[in-house]
Amino acid sequence: MGLGESAPVAEDSPTLPVTAAGMNAQIGQIATMLTQVTRSHAGGPPGDEPNPMDQARRDIEAADARMGGHGLRVLAFAFRVLEDHEVDSMTHDPMSLTSDLVFVDMVGWVGGIVREG
Repeated sequence: MGLGESAPVAEDSPTLPVTAAGMNAQIGQIATMLTQVTRSHAGGPPGDEPNPMDQARRDIEAADARMGGHGLRVLAFAFRVLEDHEVDSMTHDPMSLTSDLVFVDMVGWVGGIVREG
């Protein structure tokens, strides 16, 4: 499966794994993502070492609240570089790779009205 291709995921899954050789990317809700990330690239130039999450968590939560307060739907993006012994898990158990992620960024967009029920 290549980056950008759909991965099978349970309907109630809070994050969506997208895998490519040697990397596991996650897309999901901010609150869920914050339980899975340990470092952050948010606000830093590409190539810099990720910062510990305690330095970024308040800023991420504040940005999520601001965007949500404007009626935007918000998704977070994070990744994890895989060790050689983890590559088989991309196919057999991708959800096992949803910890120790590096937060990359978040996006907010105007979504259509969701009908309940």
